[in-house]
Amino acid sequence: MANSEYISRVSNNDLLTCVIDDTAGHSYPCQVVVNGNLNAKDLSYLPTPVDTLFLLGPQYLMLREEFSDQSNFVVRSTVHNILVVLGGSDSLELMPSILSMLDDMQYDFVINSIIGPFANNENNVRQVIDNSRHVINLFNSPDAIQELIMQADLAISAGGQTLYELLCVGCPTVPIEVARNQKKQLES
Repeated sequence: MANSEYISRVSNNDLLTCVIDDTAGHSYPCQVVVNGNLNAKDLSYLPTPVDTLFLLGPQYLMLREEFSDQSNFVVRSTVHNILVVLGGSDSLELMPSILSMLDDMQYDFVINSIIGPFANNENNVRQVIDNSRHVINLFNSPDAIQELIMQADLAISAGGQTLYELLCVGCPTVPIEVARNQKKQLES
């Protein structure tokens, strides 16, 4: 995350400066602030030292192109494939517990589990996978997750960017708050 001093230096060089901020926790000396979250307009942004344009709300959501038109997603009545994705770090280390709870279920399904580049619990996740009676596929920081989303009958997801991708596709999802800035977003 860039600090205000850095953004000020960039702005002072006659460059159009845009900040993506979903917390409203700082006052940035920039020309544009973007927050595409559902609750963006409910946040109290701090006054800025320059005339700033605020682009707030889901109409400004930065969504990868592959998720812009997914009208071919089919919601199935039976769950055979579950996608579990908890963000880039799984800072609460929920993945092993969620996989264990799913493994305790007596139903027959495959689990696709995605861990992000900053997850520190891969060994714990692999231990659960090694002892699982279900097929659990582990994907470590995949470049693209569209195919995994399209295969899913149900997703368990953190309340960040991936949640919006799941919603755009139409995949039934159980959202989980894993960061403070997700609470109001999930309530929206």
